Amino acid sequence: MTSAWRQLPPLNPSDFDTVRRLAFDTCGISLHAGKLGLVSSRLERLVRKYSFGTFGDYIRFLMERRAGPEFSEFIDHLTTNHSGFWREPEHFTFLKEKILAERPKSMKIWSAACATGEEPYTIAMCCLDAGVPGAVSATDISNTALNTAVAGEYEESRLNALPPGWRNRYFETDRRTPGKWKILRSVRACVRFGTFNLLHPCTEAGLFDVIFLCIPTMSITQSDLMSISCEPGDAGLSQSETVIGMSQGNLPFRDRFL
Repeated sequence: MTSAWRQLPPLNPSDFDTVRRLAFDTCGISLHAGKLGLVSSRLERLVRKYSFGTFGDYIRFLMERRAGPEFSEFIDHLTTNHSGFWREPEHFTFLKEKILAERPKSMKIWSAACATGEEPYTIAMCCLDAGVPGAVSATDISNTALNTAVAGEYEESRLNALPPGWRNRYFETDRRTPGKWKILRSVRACVRFGTFNLLHPCTEAGLFDVIFLCIPTMSITQSDLMSISCEPGDAGLSQSETVIGMSQGNLPFRDRFL
């Protein structure tokens, strides 16, 4: 039961360091010192939800429940699920005009940090538009984000970046949810969603022709990335993201990274 509103003592540096270690050790989320205010505001909701008087009390409660739903809820509040349809359009243009055009066969594609679903649905639309059968595996660590992705309903303003005609071709309206557009079944059929922690061995995810990987708050090593199985060797990595311990120039298949 949520407690009545009261002023909480600030999140102190020691408790913040504990939060940083928990986030980094369990799922690779890297929180620098400048994130203290952001983390405090996000975790305050959970401190109040469980009626604790301090952040420290909540953190001690959390550390005893690492395998429980309370810890998943904690991770959900720390993740930033920023996404969008046709986000970084050069990636999808490359997918359509190079990979799908040059290799018109069935494609297995992994959207490795899919957030609220816009990226894998965009990939599926690219495959449908190119007439290439596509099987898209979409994973994320946040259950809240995945629930939004599975629902497949988005505000009309979220569709503005799509190519001309795609909104009416791949979405439908529903009178029960005015102002929202729903992904068509033909697009949904191409995408399979699931929970996955990128700190776990990536070989568990399977073999793929193309991998889209966009992880702005994650730390992932070269050995982690190389454990991902590609078939035969295409992969997608956002140009705006940082891979710790590895420069873009050292990545394999450089001309094929999106």
